[in-house]
Amino acid sequence: MGTKIIYLFVFACSLLSVSCKKSSQQIPTTTPAINIFKAVIAVPGNDKRGFRSTDSTSIIKRVEYYPPGRKDSVIIIRAADAIGEITLNLVNISSTGTYYFKPGKHFRVSFCDYSGLDILSDYPVYYSTSQTVDSGNSITSGTFTIHKINSLEIEGSFSATMGYLDGTKVEIEDGTFRGKFIY
Repeated sequence: MGTKIIYLFVFACSLLSVSCKKSSQQIPTTTPAINIFKAVIAVPGNDKRGFRSTDSTSIIKRVEYYPPGRKDSVIIIRAADAIGEITLNLVNISSTGTYYFKPGKHFRVSFCDYSGLDILSDYPVYYSTSQTVDSGNSITSGTFTIHKINSLEIEGSFSATMGYLDGTKVEIEDGTFRGKFIY
């Protein structure tokens, strides 16, 4: 019984101390997101849908790979929302500019993939395998533009066409990302 009274007394004091504060002091309820990832995804047979991910469901990391005879720097940007995940692997990118996603999923080229909930199969993965010819007559599956990059953070935009094993294609449009690297 005595313990209950002590807990009740502590609770009442806490309530009084909170309610007696000046109203001009406002405590922020949220902190601004450091990592933000947005895109519009078009899956055949479905409406386009917005994709949004912030700090708790996204990661931006820079890693080094050492294949024989060279060193590759890879920026991995992975973001998830309620029913999907997008991964961007950006290889040897160190300055602002526009670059191309290449078809396939190789550690030596930049690529994009999307995995999303599908009624027929749990989580199909769509890879940047759809091939189009860019202005330099190269085969690509989309572009990404780096607007800002330094040792601490990156910001950019992207669009991509990805394919599934059965030939189904997914389009990602108006993609943007911004965030800080973790090491």
